[in-house]
Amino acid sequence: MNKYAHLNKPQKQIDLHKLTRAEALFVVADFLGKCQHEGVERVLIITGKGRHSAQGEAILRPVIEQYLRTRNLNFQDAKPAQGGAGALFVRLTKN
Repeated sequence: MNKYAHLNKPQKQIDLHKLTRAEALFVVADFLGKCQHEGVERVLIITGKGRHSAQGEAILRPVIEQYLRTRNLNFQDAKPAQGGAGALFVRLTKN
């Protein structure tokens, strides 16, 4: 067993399905603030893949990625079992 495996698992997660861009930004900002206050280091943000959007493409993910960049947070696609391209794995330590 890999003693570092837990470092690739989120401690908390949030699902943004059915939210507007503005709602998602507000919810993510609040969520990340609370997580940082609690000392959480790894979170999963589920944005969805946009399959049900009018254009059939991701609506929330680009907005959330831009927000994370402005906060200088390290993020990547979640592992396939965690949502793959429909979720972001975020480390809450500054780059």
